[in-house]
Amino acid sequence: MEVCKNRWKIVVVWGMLLAVCLRLPVFLSAQSPQAPVKLEFPVTKTEKFHYSLPLGERGVLLVKQIKSPIKDSTLWDLTFYDTNLVKIRTLNFSLAHQMVPKLSHITADRFYILFGNNQKRSNQKWVLMQGGYDQESIQDAYPIFREVTPLLQDIYQISVLGNQLILFGTDQKEYACRFESIHTGEVSQTVELGEEQPEFLYTDETAAELYLCSPLYFKKQKTNRWQYQMQLFDAYGNIKKTEPFPQFEEYRYQSARMIKTAPQTYLIIGTYYQEVNQKESPYHTGVYTLVYKDGSMGYPNFYNYRSLQVDSVKLKNVNLNLQLVVSDLFHNEEQYGLVTELFYPEYQTHYQNTYMPGGYYMTTPVQMFVGFRFLNAYVTTFDAEGHLLWDHLLPMTSMLTQTLESKVKLYIDEDNNGYIYYLYGNKFTSTLVYNQYILEPLLTETWTPFRKGFVLDANSKMEIQPWYGNTFLLSGTQFLRDKMNRRRSERTFFVLSRMVYE
Repeated sequence: MEVCKNRWKIVVVWGMLLAVCLRLPVFLSAQSPQAPVKLEFPVTKTEKFHYSLPLGERGVLLVKQIKSPIKDSTLWDLTFYDTNLVKIRTLNFSLAHQMVPKLSHITADRFYILFGNNQKRSNQKWVLMQGGYDQESIQDAYPIFREVTPLLQDIYQISVLGNQLILFGTDQKEYACRFESIHTGEVSQTVELGEEQPEFLYTDETAAELYLCSPLYFKKQKTNRWQYQMQLFDAYGNIKKTEPFPQFEEYRYQSARMIKTAPQTYLIIGTYYQEVNQKESPYHTGVYTLVYKDGSMGYPNFYNYRSLQVDSVKLKNVNLNLQLVVSDLFHNEEQYGLVTELFYPEYQTHYQNTYMPGGYYMTTPVQMFVGFRFLNAYVTTFDAEGHLLWDHLLPMTSMLTQTLESKVKLYIDEDNNGYIYYLYGNKFTSTLVYNQYILEPLLTETWTPFRKGFVLDANSKMEIQPWYGNTFLLSGTQFLRDKMNRRRSERTFFVLSRMVYE
């Protein structure tokens, strides 16, 4: 293997050769030399859906659609793999209404996958699959299936607390969450959450408590104002406590993420907007931190983006409708990081001719939405008290997507090095920092197929998910085409690969 200039090796990833160096090499087990490095599953018209769910050190679960002999149903293959991607067990199940996996959740010992039929409103159908992933369950048990009554529309998130399933969705154009028995479906409580989408903060399984953050809209002295509040629920949807965020004139909380740092102690990190900066900064102003300890809110710390290292970013066009995608929290035992990605909706102007009375044509411009253009990512890290440790700016001007999902990831290793990376199409971009020092410069690697005569299409959709410890799972769909662009030679695969940070 060749050694690169930045001390990292060129490696082979699921049959593909990295054209340049990669910080995340494929793991080759010394104890199991025969274990496969990668898994490939052909994607066809009848077998096009694949859904992977990492189960920590127990392995990974793959739900794969297979051809069904019945027209109005779907047939699925459920396979458990160990951490070396060696197959442990496979079983099949069938679902009606052309259902596909939509949402998932795992607890310390069980997994939950919610299937939906891609219909709207009253035609929605939902089925919950649950099972254990301890060694005995993986070897012998069969998953349990239960129909979920669609009392909520457009379910967008699920969670589990005790023996209760929590569904987040909309109800009569307002947001709501429903608490119901996992086993019977009996509804314990439906909680109305208002017109603004709440932020699911944290599920404390030990204390059997759920933390939600809801923005409230109210009028004060003829001026419209917003207030953020945190609500604490028990496992059955009863509100135990409502805690408002500390309010300050002209400061408006925009998002919140939460993590438990010690017994009865939680750290909240999110973004805020300062109204006085409206002309200078038409998007989120910065990041704030709050410590919630022993049932009470602490005093917030506000960190304006312009006061951080990222103040070198100056955008000339302030009419782009700039917005942020806010990530979940990344952490080790000492540091807690948040990534916010700046984007705007991009349009292209097309001209169309319209025939007019009198025998002539009139040309009119038409704005067509082409996707979300991402500009850069802000990375900020804090200690358990909410004090800023370091920040970093990552440019990403070439990214155009059709969905708003967080792309940039942060891994904080045991030495508190911050590895910042994202995967987009057939390119992998990364950098390594320690505090404010850049240990490895920003690199963009182009991935090319190991198979001779093929190239990896830029429309490939893959992601790298945290698995356990310093181990990651690469999964997604790759599109291969030959270098002559002959259509008959196109190949589509769903891939799984194990990767380890070193």
